[in-house]
Amino acid sequence: MLKMIYQDSNEELERLLWEAVLAGLVLRSEDSFRFLHDRVQEAAYSLIPQQLRAETHLRIGRLLVERTPSNEREERIFEIVNQFNRAAHLITNDERKRVAELNLIAARRAKLSIAYTSALSYLATGRELLTEESWNTDYELIFSLEHLIAECELLTADMESSEKRLSMLAARANSTHDLALVTCLQLTLYTALDRLDRGIEICLEYLRRGGMDWSAHPTGDEVQREYDRIWSLLGDRQIEDIVDGPLVTDPDTLDGLQVLSELITPAVFFDHNLCALVICRMVHLSLEHGNSDASCFGYVWFGMVAAPRFGKYKDAIRFGQLGYELMQKRGLKRYEARTCMCFGSVVVPSSKHARYGRDLVRHAFNVAYRMGDFTYAAYSLTQLVTNFLVVGDPLAEAQMEAERGVEFAERARVGLVVDIIRSDLQLIRTLRGLTSRFGSFNDQEFDEAEFERSLPQCSSRHVMSPVTPPRAAASTSVRGWRWSRSRCRAA
Repeated sequence: MLKMIYQDSNEELERLLWEAVLAGLVLRSEDSFRFLHDRVQEAAYSLIPQQLRAETHLRIGRLLVERTPSNEREERIFEIVNQFNRAAHLITNDERKRVAELNLIAARRAKLSIAYTSALSYLATGRELLTEESWNTDYELIFSLEHLIAECELLTADMESSEKRLSMLAARANSTHDLALVTCLQLTLYTALDRLDRGIEICLEYLRRGGMDWSAHPTGDEVQREYDRIWSLLGDRQIEDIVDGPLVTDPDTLDGLQVLSELITPAVFFDHNLCALVICRMVHLSLEHGNSDASCFGYVWFGMVAAPRFGKYKDAIRFGQLGYELMQKRGLKRYEARTCMCFGSVVVPSSKHARYGRDLVRHAFNVAYRMGDFTYAAYSLTQLVTNFLVVGDPLAEAQMEAERGVEFAERARVGLVVDIIRSDLQLIRTLRGLTSRFGSFNDQEFDEAEFERSLPQCSSRHVMSPVTPPRAAASTSVRGWRWSRSRCRAA
């Protein structure tokens, strides 16, 4: 905006630009002037001598920062930062920290818009403005930049760079909170790389710092003791009363719950006892210290395991309902997508017809997609396809959902989900008579034998045993394939 960066009076500015307004080159609004067309702006920009352009950008950036109210700065952050970044080599030592902070703000906004490449560009510029000494003088800023770089590298599938950066951050972290942030990202990374053993090892190492000295393969007795502790802590309280209980205030407990919430899903594929222990400890901590965003997720998961493992069917539903109502009533929505997906796909069908959970699963997809959590968005589509099949909706509709699910998972590069939904898609197609013959998944676009060969070998003992080996994607793909094939045979 020309008005903001021009230093003379409004009247003088209007006099200078009036002819340009009349000529249709500049647009006059209530409080500013803008070039009417990008080409006009480019022509005006070309009139600035090449050697003076960086200096001009720097001056504009400084004026924008000076004249933008603090409550409007984030909304205009890209306009501000882009001026500074075109003159990065001219930024003085006194300005480096300030401009690095502005780039961090811009990167966060770009990430929220799923513009990960742009976010990385802002982060790289911000990081270049700092030095090695910044780890001593501006630790919070340089850690935040490096952490977000690692996250965006992960989101853009630059796994090698993300892994190296996270290892560096784990060594540099100077607080348990920062270490928790790094641990959660490392678990996400190693899950994506199908190295669950390494990710879980890192998580357990973090938890040992807080007194949770667990094995990666705990015994059933350890799980039972943790489960019994829940009912001891609940005491005379009704499960439904927990929704109005206090919120967690202890930062170490919040960090521990965050790490545990990230550990649940990979633990499902790694060791069923570990998964149950994690869930029970989350409920344990929530009952002892108060509720948090992670508690919603923990209660719903407890509702999923308490019934089949401990036979508490009615109480399992009550705990699942507690997690959902806690999220809604107290506004604890950090894990909204995960909570809604699990509640809608498992807890609701335990007490009502499965069709009543469908809107929650769709909502989970929308929330995950909006947050840029494409992995959980893709997972939710597997549950949506299953819902269509369980409810018994027309197979043509189920096929459309499955085709959309495969397309999304392929774009999001979640190969595990691609395999799972593709198996269901071929089941639907053979039930509709669209494959080479009924009972076979073969058609012009799908070859059963080739698909099976593409899945890493996994014995039936591994698939059916309570302890799934640390080949999460392989095991789940095989399980999904065999489940679809068994459904086909039953049909």
